[in-house]
Amino acid sequence: MAICSECEAVIDFDEFNGYRGDQLSCPECGENLEIVSVSPFKLDAVSNNDDDYEDGTNIGDLSLTEDDDNEDY
Repeated sequence: MAICSECEAVIDFDEFNGYRGDQLSCPECGENLEIVSVSPFKLDAVSNNDDDYEDGTNIGDLSLTEDDDNEDY
């Protein structure tokens, strides 16, 4: 048995068959969850986009600009 970290639903899951880093989906809310600890057993939501900063900025949206005044990078 496991608890969804998002909606706190009880998930029927055999904790002894899971390993840290394994992923599963909550049947109630559909959230993708990852096993972050096996002792004690703990699930946490999986980030939808690993390329995002915490403030929501996507790395792919950033662009590099040249500094015309400084040619020494």
